[in-house]
This record gives sequence, C-alpha cells and structure tokens, in this order.
Amino acid sequence: MTDQVQKFIRNGAIFCLYGYFVSTTFSHALGQTFFGLALLFVLCRLMMEKRLFKKPHFDLFGIFIVLFVLWSALSSIISPTPAGSLFSLKEEWLFLMIPTAAFIIDDEKILRTCLILFAIAGMLLSIYAIWQHFSGLDLSHGTRLVEAPAGGFGYRVQGTFTHRLTFGNYYAIAALLLLGLASHADRRNLKILFYGAFSLTALASVFTYNRGSLLAMIAGIFLFLLWHGRSFWKYTVALLVVLVIVAAICAPSLFDRYQDSFQTELEGKYAGSRLVIWKTSARMALAHPIFGVGPGNFKDNYIKYRDPENDRVYGHAHNDLLNISAYGGLPAMLFFLGFWAAIVYKILKLIRKMKKHDYNRGIAVALLLGSVVFFLTSIYEATFADEEIRLFLMALWGMVYGMDRLVKKADYGADKIRSN
Repeated sequence: MTDQVQKFIRNGAIFCLYGYFVSTTFSHALGQTFFGLALLFVLCRLMMEKRLFKKPHFDLFGIFIVLFVLWSALSSIISPTPAGSLFSLKEEWLFLMIPTAAFIIDDEKILRTCLILFAIAGMLLSIYAIWQHFSGLDLSHGTRLVEAPAGGFGYRVQGTFTHRLTFGNYYAIAALLLLGLASHADRRNLKILFYGAFSLTALASVFTYNRGSLLAMIAGIFLFLLWHGRSFWKYTVALLVVLVIVAAICAPSLFDRYQDSFQTELEGKYAGSRLVIWKTSARMALAHPIFGVGPGNFKDNYIKYRDPENDRVYGHAHNDLLNISAYGGLPAMLFFLGFWAAIVYKILKLIRKMKKHDYNRGIAVALLLGSVVFFLTSIYEATFADEEIRLFLMALWGMVYGMDRLVKKADYGADKIRSN
C-alpha cells in the first residue's frame, strides 16, 4: 500500500510539472496552480521518506537567495509600512519552484518531456498570437487589441496574457531557450519541432512591438552564434533572414519605433522615458542606500524624487537593479547580482562537463540563453518584478539543478563501472 501511495505521489508531482510547462505559455494562474500542487506532492514525498526536516544544503547560489530574501524582509520591517511591505514579499515564494523542479527531475525522460511539451504549447500560442496581429481580436479577454504604431498595419499582440510587454518578454526568453534546444537536438523530428517553435515564438514576440524584448532576442542570438562559431550558422542565419523579412513586411513600423525612441531618450524631456525613470529611481536608491524605501513603497516615493515638472508615477524602476536598490537597498541589489553570477557559473560548469554535440549539453546551453535573455529584458522592464516571467525563470533554474543531479548520477555510475 505504501509503495502505491509513493508511486501516486511521485507521478502526481511529475504530472503537475508537465502541467506547469504547458500552462505557463498561456495562463499564469493555472501555471501557479500546477506549481503549488507540485510543491505539495514534493512535501508529501519528503514526509513519507522522513527527509522533510533534515538540514538543507545550500551552495553559494542558495546562500545568496536566502540573504536576498532575509534582507528584503529586514527592509520591510524597518520601512514606514512594515505590514504592507512584508505582504509585498509574497512573491518570494516563487523561489520554491527551483527546489521543486530540481527534486521532481530525477530522470532524463522527465526533463526532455517538459521541454517537448513546452515547445508544442509555445508553438500553438504563438500561432494564436500571430493571428491576433492580423485580426486584432483578443478572445481570452473579449476586447480589441491596440493598433500597431503609426506607419504600420496590424495590432500589438499579447496572446492570452494581461499585458503585451509581459508577453513579449516571456516569448523572447522562450524563443532563445528553444533555439538552444534546436541546435543540439539528437533527432530530426525534435530539431524540426524546436526550430519551428523558435521561429514562431520569436515572431510572436516581435509582433508585440516591444523594443526591449526584440533587442534582448537579437543580443541572445548574437551570443549564441558567437558561442558556437560556424557550427550552427547555416540553419540559424537562414531562419533569421526569413524572420527579418517577415517582420519587415508584417510589422514595417517596428524599426521606425527604435529611431523615435532613441531621439526621445536623447532629449530626456519625456516624463515616461526610461532615462527619466532611471534617474528618479537612482535618486531614491542613493537617498536610502542601506535598507531602501521598503518593498511596496516605490510608487509613493517616486513622487518625492521625480523632477518638479514630471507628473508621471511608476510602481517600479523599469530596471531590476535600480528597482531592488530602491526598495531593498544596495545590499539587496548585491545579493541579487550574487545569485545571478552563481547560477550562470553553475550552468557554464554544467556545459563544460558534457560532450560538444550532446543533446544534454544543448539543454544546458538553452537554459543559459533563456537566463541571459531574461537578464537583458530586466534592464529595460524590471522583469524580475513580473510574476509570470519570474516563475518561468525559477522553473528553468530548477532544471539546471535537476540536470546537475543527473550528470552527477551518471558520473558516479561510470566511475563504479570503471572501478569494477
């Protein structure tokens, strides 16, 4: 009976992880529900195996996360609104997705299935988003989409998300993740699936007319080509040429927006420009360098530190480093950079352990590309403050630790065989 219960709990956790990777492409609420259920199954399994209250092991990455959360809590308590600030930290529970996904991924098949399901779901939602660009209909919210900027035609897509910027950033990260998977896919059908999913998710992101996500994608693709040299240029460059042509035909005003935006930023007069928001946020951070203004208090303090002629108010700094510095102080920002540096180092170590053309190496490369593009979008949009995209990143980092455990297990098995 106990064995059957354990099997049910393990299978339930796996199913919920699969459910998360499918649902995250179209529903944040459903994605969080699957995450919560997966976490519950993991806790039940740990209780049955009498491992729930064992002393946890933290590496440098985990230590920086704990320090980040604790410092944010301390900033909340010291802030003028401790109750409200502490409540604002509720999103920090998303960090639990990392150990949850890592624990569930105890078999390579689970890892691969998650990625295949994600690619299929991402393709389907991208097709819907591309249809939105031409129809202007948002079926999930029953509204009409915002028209493309002047000089273009079509509409600014948002899939089933509540905001097009969130959708654009999410699908830019998804596109580069899928590109990394396609580059090392060990079967022809997988290569076709991942390259197809990359093309559609990239195009869906482009049709949001989100300048930040497009720049992040371009930078990610450039890093990918730089990393691999000439190995994958043939397929990737050919796809890029096609995507640029399609984007130029279907979204002709996209490139004009960059020129207008650059001129606006240089003038520094528009109250909604990024440079104006960043200057105001920097003043706030420098005025409260140790503990910040407290989580949840950015908006109220923005009014105090903006220019006298500025009538705009924002809830975050549109830049994660400035945003965290403003609400949590410079130590919180350093802890944030600390866990980013630690996870990138861990992924690079993982990549070095694998053979050059191994599919698992491709998964590690994909996780690195997805993480890098997330960080690039966070310079322009404060993506870490966006629950939908942040939970997705936590799932990817959970995959990193799941992969690391599988590699260690494989190395141990190989050493055992050699010793015999």
